[in-house]
Formats: sequence, structure tokens, C-alpha cells
Amino acid sequence: MPTIDLQHITVIYPLAKKVYFNKMPMRDAVEEAVNNGLNENSAKDLINNFKSMYEGKTYKRTNNKITTEYFIDHIYSDFGISFLKNALNALEGNINYYESKKRGKLRTQRNILDNYLKKLKKSELVTIYPDEISNEIFLEGSKKQIFINIYKRNPNARNECIAYHKPLCAICLFDFSKTYGVIGKDFIHVHHIKNISTNKSEYEVDPINDLIPVCPNCHAMLHRKNPPYTIDELKLLLQK
Repeated sequence: MPTIDLQHITVIYPLAKKVYFNKMPMRDAVEEAVNNGLNENSAKDLINNFKSMYEGKTYKRTNNKITTEYFIDHIYSDFGISFLKNALNALEGNINYYESKKRGKLRTQRNILDNYLKKLKKSELVTIYPDEISNEIFLEGSKKQIFINIYKRNPNARNECIAYHKPLCAICLFDFSKTYGVIGKDFIHVHHIKNISTNKSEYEVDPINDLIPVCPNCHAMLHRKNPPYTIDELKLLLQK
């Protein structure tokens, strides 16, 4: 990949986001990048690399140091810790792919990965989303054997839902980061608009239309009846 500098990256990153979220066709984004000094192939590679890093998938065209760090930093600041992990997984996949081809060691990329993993380990807070924890039962008194159905949540669908809707309660508009600061960043529950416990088989979740971010209080109130209240029903109750 030809030499890419910070000026190029500040142009291509927002274009890559627009392409990914279907706000701009790839050809238009590439044309704009070319007009700002990138060549066509580099622009396409960078846009595709953003997609892979966002989704946590291995990419095969290696970024330079400044690109890698810029993408990781901005994916984290724009989308939160879950997508930071995706970006690091994608970077590790790229390193392993490159080195498996016996093209040498990607020492710079490996150092970047190691440094971010150390920072992540030091700063990561334990985050519990009760909407996703359904397989532990705590009993008092006599022992019982209990059989339950566990409905597997897809973390990627959850992440895409939050990236699209933002970590803001769709009912009461509560924003944890505004109230709790850094420890509230990106914390939110995700409610399945279509109750997954009523499905007898797996189905493909639409992260945008099937899922919605809600705070724990509103989430609990949604499930005060079965089937749950709708989002609009609970909004109306809240207004009253």
C-alpha cells in the first residue's frame, strides 16, 4: 500500500464510515478520496479495512502504523469498547495472516496490538448486561435440578444495534455516560422487540429493527407482562 499520511487518514476514515452505513456509495467515496490525494486502490483498501476492523474480521491488506492507530482510536471513540475489541481482533488476524504467508514479521503491527491490549486490560471495567445473562440460577435452601431454555444472544447484533441507535434509552432517553461519566460510557441494555423466547428455532436478527437500546429500569418495566409491553406502550405509561 502506498505511503499514507495523517491528512489522507482524516479524509478516508469518515468516508469509510459513510460507505459502511450505506450513506455513500463506494465509488463516490473513492472519488472523493482520490481528489484528496489518495490513489484509487489505496482508498478501496482502506475502506474495506475499516469494515473488517469494525466487524472484527481479518483483513489482508496491511495498514501502516499511523493508519492502524488512527482507525483503532477512532473506532473506540465513535463506537465503544466492544468495537475496540473487534478492531484488535481484526488486527491480530491480519498479523497472523501476513506471517503465515512467511513474508516476515509485522513487528510494528504486533507492538501496536500488544500496547492496546495492555491498555485494555488496565482500563477495562467489568460490564454486566443482565439482558444477556440467562444461564445462572442461584438457589437458597434445598438443592433442585432445574431445566431451562437458554436463548443465545448474538453480541455482534447487539453491537450493531447500539452503534446505530446510540447507547441511549429509547424510552426515557437516559444516557449513562452523562450521569456516571467514564464508567457509564457505552452501558445500555438491548431489548428484543421480537420476544426470542417465543421462537422455537433460530432466526436472523435485524439489529436495527429487531433490537432497541433501553435502560435497565425501562427494560424491567417492559417485561412486567408477557408478552412484554411495546416501546410505544411504555412511553405512554411514562408520560402519564
